Amino acid sequence: MAKLSAGRRAGSKWSAALRGTGVFGALLLAMGWVVACGAEGGGPNGVAPSFGGSGGTDNDASVLPCSGDASRTCAITVGQQGSVLTCYEGTQHCQNGAWGPCTDGTTVTRSLPGGGMHWMSLSDAGACQANPCDPSCQVFNETPDGGLSLDASQSGPVWQVGNNGDLENTNWPGGQYAKGNKEPCYSGQDCQFDQYCKYPLTQASCAHSKCTTGAALSSTCEECVTKVCADTPSCCTTAWTAACIDKVGKICNSFCEKTGTCEHTKCQAGNKLANGCDPCVSSICALRPSCCTGTWDNYCLSMVGSVCNVNCGASDGDCVQYNPGEKNPNCTTLPDLTAGVPCGQTIPICNRGSVAVAANTAAFWVYPASSSHWQECSPDLTASGGWPKKCPIPNQIDPGQCVSVYCAELDQLKTVVVNPWSDPARIAECSCQNNWSLFKKETGNNPMTCAAPSCAASTVKASVATVNMFIAFDKSGSMCEPQESYGCSNPGATTRWGLTTGALKSFIRDAKSAGIRVALRFFPGNDAGTVCGGYCLGWGTSCYTATCGSNGCATPQVDLGPLLAPQLADPPPTNCASSGDPQECSLVKVINANYPNGGTPISEALNGAVSRMSTYVNTNPLERAVVVLVTDGEPTWCETNQTTLANIAGNAYKNYGIITYTVGLASANQTLLTAIATQGHGQAFFLSSNNTSADLVTALNTIRNNSVSCDLTLDTTNGINVNDVTLNYTSSGTTYALGRVLASGNCGTQNDKWYFDNNSTPTKITLCPDTCARVRGDLGAQLSVKIGCPMVFQPQTFTQVYQGSCGPSQAVQWGFLTWSSAEPTNSYITFEGRTAADPAAFNTAPLPGELKQLGVAHGNVAPYTTDTQVCPLTGGPAGCPVDLYGKLGIPAANLSNLEVRATLYPSTTGSSQAPLLSSWNVTYSCIQAL
Repeated sequence: MAKLSAGRRAGSKWSAALRGTGVFGALLLAMGWVVACGAEGGGPNGVAPSFGGSGGTDNDASVLPCSGDASRTCAITVGQQGSVLTCYEGTQHCQNGAWGPCTDGTTVTRSLPGGGMHWMSLSDAGACQANPCDPSCQVFNETPDGGLSLDASQSGPVWQVGNNGDLENTNWPGGQYAKGNKEPCYSGQDCQFDQYCKYPLTQASCAHSKCTTGAALSSTCEECVTKVCADTPSCCTTAWTAACIDKVGKICNSFCEKTGTCEHTKCQAGNKLANGCDPCVSSICALRPSCCTGTWDNYCLSMVGSVCNVNCGASDGDCVQYNPGEKNPNCTTLPDLTAGVPCGQTIPICNRGSVAVAANTAAFWVYPASSSHWQECSPDLTASGGWPKKCPIPNQIDPGQCVSVYCAELDQLKTVVVNPWSDPARIAECSCQNNWSLFKKETGNNPMTCAAPSCAASTVKASVATVNMFIAFDKSGSMCEPQESYGCSNPGATTRWGLTTGALKSFIRDAKSAGIRVALRFFPGNDAGTVCGGYCLGWGTSCYTATCGSNGCATPQVDLGPLLAPQLADPPPTNCASSGDPQECSLVKVINANYPNGGTPISEALNGAVSRMSTYVNTNPLERAVVVLVTDGEPTWCETNQTTLANIAGNAYKNYGIITYTVGLASANQTLLTAIATQGHGQAFFLSSNNTSADLVTALNTIRNNSVSCDLTLDTTNGINVNDVTLNYTSSGTTYALGRVLASGNCGTQNDKWYFDNNSTPTKITLCPDTCARVRGDLGAQLSVKIGCPMVFQPQTFTQVYQGSCGPSQAVQWGFLTWSSAEPTNSYITFEGRTAADPAAFNTAPLPGELKQLGVAHGNVAPYTTDTQVCPLTGGPAGCPVDLYGKLGIPAANLSNLEVRATLYPSTTGSSQAPLLSSWNVTYSCIQAL
């Protein structure tokens, strides 16, 4: 029951059902509301409005002519209820020769001849202000904090779970926790604690991944394959078919996770995929048809990142927690029991199958912590020293749900297995791979913490794919300008060469570049033992162009290697291997050793870069490949046709998923470079001659950041609570919480922030650029996302009882109901009322028909065609204000006690949007007793 303020009259009370304070408004007179009643509308009983000036009343005065800026008093009848008139008295001004509307006035009430009146709205007792009708008027003024809304509750899970981290930080005998949470995982047996193995890895001794179709596998190449072939021998004698992959899920509790109707996941090489089985697959096959007609090879796999912006390596071989309501998709005809992380002296026992487990039909067994049976499907149940001990499961467990089971045997450190297959009384289930858990009592050091399970949770390793950047850098003679017209052995700092190579060094040495892999090839030249598109014997000597088509540019002067964080001195140390950053050291050395001379063989530079990167992605398909072409001029050697040059970049994207960027200096051919970047699905940058160095750094930084996917896809299967999302970043064993900002524009230079793609219905999390750079530079980075369950609402009724108080020989007459509210989507609020001579009558449930329907607050959504979210005294939609006198009828409208019920209904689409009742007003008058 809400706390009543000290000034509240005994005549107004909240019922126990009302959890909050309501506003029944300030007195309407004090608000000075303007009434906009038309002459044809009249009052509730058809009383026509009248307009009166000092000289009398005219029935149709508004059409009379006027002149100048004349004004006069006016009055409009708002309504008549029994013997009470509600009037608006204001002023009319002359407008264009005619009297304008009645405005700038006050709402008053009067009695018809023979009656007295007292009109007041309820709130804390106080004198009404400026009431010309009744100086003794009192008003109750109630102001709730934020209005009335629904109490939100977390949906779904009613069980409690412990924290995996608490188990991990315990010294378990034989390293049991590490064995039961082993990553990368090869089967579900590596993932206990109500987890499954997502995108399981396959031992190298197997001919191909067990998650892709292909040739028959050797029955001895790994344990999961052995189990599958024991069940279906043809998988190891004839062919590894889709049915064998399904067995991997059912027998090994490993989710190969098909996407759509695809035969296997797009994130693993294997047989061709059907065009249309997945939107990403369709996009790739449109570019490289062989992915859907030949085989889904490593080139197809590498295009998943560049074409679909998906990091395939993000979750390979991860132990993933089941979410509330989630079921094993490979278990469609049986239950599938698992044991979660315990909490207190209870343990969550879950059913990940599709068939309910009846009460008292299943059980779990408790072993000492040192049990040697850990992770076995059929442990020995023969008692030794009193162990193991059996604990029944007394509750029904519905599919996708868990129950918290108390067992007196759970004490200190214990090992727990649910439904062991060696138990003659066990129930049939799909898999025994993840039936184990560890129990730790909530006492002593490192106690277990309890919480509701997350609605979605994932741990994403190396979530930011490694970027491999091949920089093809023009060293033609024109790079000496403006110092020299062509070729220079000692270019100055203000030449194109000096400005751009200085910027290149800045990019390489930037801490934000840590983690990316960079290769460098200057063209033309004969460095690294190969001729790249032609060469010159030395500065000022003859140049040779007879190497077109030799693919010498495919050998970089510094091959791909990761940049680290240190910034070395320039010139760098002689021994790069012992420096803090060997790749930075090697790159800067090569930059310092080169100088401009020769022509511009763009075709050779592009072909060489694409050749090197295509070879790399074939063996590293889960990484990103980028080519950056930097040049200041036209192609002068070898191929010069624009279409042919652009097609080199286009084919690199279509065939290998390689993205090409171009950077143009000074006199570069912008049309050509734009065509190359467009075909390569990259971007063309053109540097200002006045700010060349800074512009190049900006361009390279943009290319670096655009090449990385810093997105984490959200699992919204069970819905999410956008206000309960935790994103943690773990580096070198230390975990940091990353905070949320509302949009990318709020990121600034913060390196610990992220944002949603949509703040209402998000589908992914994106790291802010500086945060992305921080994580990308940490080769051992781990990101974990935990998502709270969506807040849901149930309909709720708020009730308030009002008691009208009038003088001798007077009777209460209920007047109007108004409100102000907000109803998102199709939520709504209904108002009902009843009256009684004795308020005690409200202690019993209403009789059929006793509650009168007063009104509904809603938006303009089906089935409603009007918007009644705000229902004022005047100027509102039809039916506003609500005429209590007419709705209640006689004699009910004259009984002194009124019960008003407001029922708030959440949105029926998801039940995650709740209405808000900001304020409402109830009026009554005192009339002559009948």
